[in-house]
Amino acid sequence: MGSIEIPNCSGSIVYKTISDFIDFPNHEQKLWWHSTAPMFAEMLRVAGYDLHSQYKILGIFLNHVIPFLGVYPTRINNRWLSILTRYGTPFELSLNCSQSLVRYTYEPINSATGTVKDPFNTHSIWDALDRLMPLQKGIDLEFFKHLKQDLTVDDQDSAYLLENNLVGGQIRTQNKLALDLKGGNFVLKTYIYPALKALATGKSIKTLMFDSVYRLCRQNPSLEAPLRALEDPVSRSIYWN
Repeated sequence: MGSIEIPNCSGSIVYKTISDFIDFPNHEQKLWWHSTAPMFAEMLRVAGYDLHSQYKILGIFLNHVIPFLGVYPTRINNRWLSILTRYGTPFELSLNCSQSLVRYTYEPINSATGTVKDPFNTHSIWDALDRLMPLQKGIDLEFFKHLKQDLTVDDQDSAYLLENNLVGGQIRTQNKLALDLKGGNFVLKTYIYPALKALATGKSIKTLMFDSVYRLCRQNPSLEAPLRALEDPVSRSIYWN
């Protein structure tokens, strides 16, 4: 089994207090907590989050995010490799210094990720959202549902990619979530990677993206002007074609 050394910043009273009362459901989640929470707690403290917010944020992370980080990375285990970091780990902390705002990003992973049930990790994000939605008022998934349907593979696409051996070393991450932490609340954001959908459909990434957002413009006309402003410079870029 993997082991960890607790970082020096583990002096955080919030991290230590929570740790004293955790009954971890498995060893993987224990490793994730003790390798990430000390730094997380210290960042919250240094950024000036009040004590109540620190406990709330770390409690949400422990109970609703860590269960979706999958196998703890070691040199020998077989695990899902995420685009999120250079080492393929599915979690990253960051700090906006000018605003003293802590955020974290993760690619939700579950037991089906990378298996025949979900070879390209299409579905686990819905389970993660089910956990987050009741915790924060005002989350609207309308745009996300539209873009996810258009820009990530479904089961039929997945079967086609596998049967024709089209993926190979292609990055398999399709979507991930980010939480901007504002006081004890969070703003939920998402990242979508259409590369696999482009492979499955034979369309360029640019075509997939712009066609999808133009369809959104029918119900949201305010999106059209900024979208048209983007289209020309993006069209001139070799990467997107």
